[in-house]
Amino acid sequence: MTRPSRYPRMPYLANTMKALNLSDRELAKELGLSITTVRYLERPDAPKYLQLAVAALIAGLDPEEILSMDEPAGDKPLQTSREPLVV
Repeated sequence: MTRPSRYPRMPYLANTMKALNLSDRELAKELGLSITTVRYLERPDAPKYLQLAVAALIAGLDPEEILSMDEPAGDKPLQTSREPLVV
């Protein structure tokens, strides 16, 4: 018998696995994280870094390409303020 969680389950992990067609173990390997960390997506207080990493993975963004840019490519917007970036 499993112990009830004090946190309501969020659909983020299930939605992510469905969108990427990956199991939670495969997702953890893809992100280079432990499976326990990936399962934090089920909690409402999931770390923002985890949410951002998963969102980038779903969007098909390559963090190496983006973070290593000396100058932004002409067709890629660059955010220079705290205002939301609208693409």
